Amino acid sequence: MSEKYLVIDTRPYGLFSIFLHTIDCLKWCEENSYTPIVRWASGRIDINRNRQGADIASSMGDPKYVVDKENFSNIEKTSNNTKPCLYADNESDNVWEYYFEPINQIKFDDIKNLNHQISDIFMCGQLDFDLSNKFLIRNIHSYDKLKIWEINDTIKQLEHRKQVYELINKYVIVKDYILKKTESFYESRMKNKDLLIGVHIRGTDKKTEFPFKQLTIDNYIDKIQQILSLNNNKKYKIYVASDNNEAIVKIATVFGKENICAYPSARMPNFYGNIPICLNNEINKRKHGEETLIEMLLLSKCDTIIGTDSNLTAAAAYFNPNSELCYLDRLIGINS
Repeated sequence: MSEKYLVIDTRPYGLFSIFLHTIDCLKWCEENSYTPIVRWASGRIDINRNRQGADIASSMGDPKYVVDKENFSNIEKTSNNTKPCLYADNESDNVWEYYFEPINQIKFDDIKNLNHQISDIFMCGQLDFDLSNKFLIRNIHSYDKLKIWEINDTIKQLEHRKQVYELINKYVIVKDYILKKTESFYESRMKNKDLLIGVHIRGTDKKTEFPFKQLTIDNYIDKIQQILSLNNNKKYKIYVASDNNEAIVKIATVFGKENICAYPSARMPNFYGNIPICLNNEINKRKHGEETLIEMLLLSKCDTIIGTDSNLTAAAAYFNPNSELCYLDRLIGINS
């Protein structure tokens, strides 16, 4: 076996949950001399169910211990609890290549039948919650807690964000058509301001993250006003990225339509709700993924980023490690 390949697959969750997990996998590949193949197709919900050797692979941190070589997602295997990527037009599509250039020229079909062990990253990674031996995600299996959410020291957080940015800069090339749409909006609506405040208001099912207090739209408004009070006489613009229209309307009402902007995207109507936009079957999922990526890129261009424990907020912070980052739920505190 001259090459070791790691197929970085996906699971049926939001775009930046998948994206940040992929970045974690790319880091793992570098550290373990695996060649990565990014394949955002159907993915498992429970990554270890019915997989021989998966637990050993997890504890040893190496996919070679997986006995079941038939470990690629197969939607026909209901026992393997797979679901398509939320953003796919077709179940067989590689959704990564909707939005990003391939990270290399190796195709999944070219390597899947080779006589060597091919495993996806969901079968490896450590089960403990020790942040010191994690790059992005504290527990690869559960997607539980990004490292950035728990680094309170400003200097250490900046160092971490720069490390992640270097990896993103090395592997991630956004499709040109998406960059053009992003730059066009930025040039027409955000450029030539002394201060760009980006606020990501994630409502619906993620309006709160246990054990933190449930946020209101007014909490975001108060933080914006605090920032503006410290930057008197500066020409500013507030860029609002949100999964719901209610938040955008309220921000515009308080600060004036001329002082805010929001990229035209599919959204849920209300801040409170149990169904996130990515699970709304009435939207074009592929287009929604494109809009979500553009919103993240625009958020990353801001001087200050206000958000919650959301993967989109984290991705924007990684794309621009020099921005000021404010996790509002953590700032407000724990709900006792």
